Amino acid sequence: MKEVVISVKENAKPIQNASFPVVLLSPGFGIDRDLYIENITAIVQKGYIVITLSVPYDSFYTVFPNGKVVLQAERFPDDRSQIVTRMQDVHLVLDHLEKWNQEEFFNGIFDTNKIGVIGHSLGGATVFNLAAIDKRIRCAILFDASLHLIDDKIPNIPILNIRQEAASFKEYLHAIMDEEDCATSESIAKCYIEKQMNMYEHIPASSSFMKVIGANHLSFSTIGNLISDVSPDVTKTIQELTTVFLKEFLKEEQGTYSEWINGKNRPSNLVEINGSGLPVN
Repeated sequence: MKEVVISVKENAKPIQNASFPVVLLSPGFGIDRDLYIENITAIVQKGYIVITLSVPYDSFYTVFPNGKVVLQAERFPDDRSQIVTRMQDVHLVLDHLEKWNQEEFFNGIFDTNKIGVIGHSLGGATVFNLAAIDKRIRCAILFDASLHLIDDKIPNIPILNIRQEAASFKEYLHAIMDEEDCATSESIAKCYIEKQMNMYEHIPASSSFMKVIGANHLSFSTIGNLISDVSPDVTKTIQELTTVFLKEFLKEEQGTYSEWINGKNRPSNLVEINGSGLPVN
């Protein structure tokens, strides 16, 4: 039986008279927000506040403030409708940060001038689309995002696009191929790469496209470690890449990301890619 060991103190009180950069995390479809706890812990330990968004009817179950429990739905609307709803949820949290800062319990702990977003899969498309229209977001990290569902409007902020090993058209098509519906699989893979190429051509120069050798779609969540044989090196690389990017583009410690990505400490399983998902020579 597999287990995950983390350092988390339940019901910890916020540090008083201090504020920290904020990272909002939007989970993948059908993955509970708690199943990102390893990555969340790694980010928090570097001095950030991570706010995760549970998606009612999408997560395994959702507990509302009044105690009502909503289980995962049996049917869902189309993907794009779900993204719109998720964007509204993230937007609502952003709107409430200043209000929460005024509460005695939080006492100004959220640095609302330094807000970043992370999204996995469907959550990745969500935060990308929101970052293109919400000026409060300073940077965004995409965990193997559903790029075929992103809008054409490109955020004018640093973007870190982290892909699984299957990053090119042929690789990705092989990874998602449904033998009973090859046409749909090919359509998704083609749109995926076209969107990635467009993003690569138009995002700010400070952005970065990387793939992690050995990673699959679920490697970006704790569930990947629980149900498959994901190498600890894959998890470590994803966490290091994420926190170093945040260090430069959210904490504004200039040069830290570029120095790390081009230095001798860069993990050997981390490969820079272009818009086609192919390694950059």
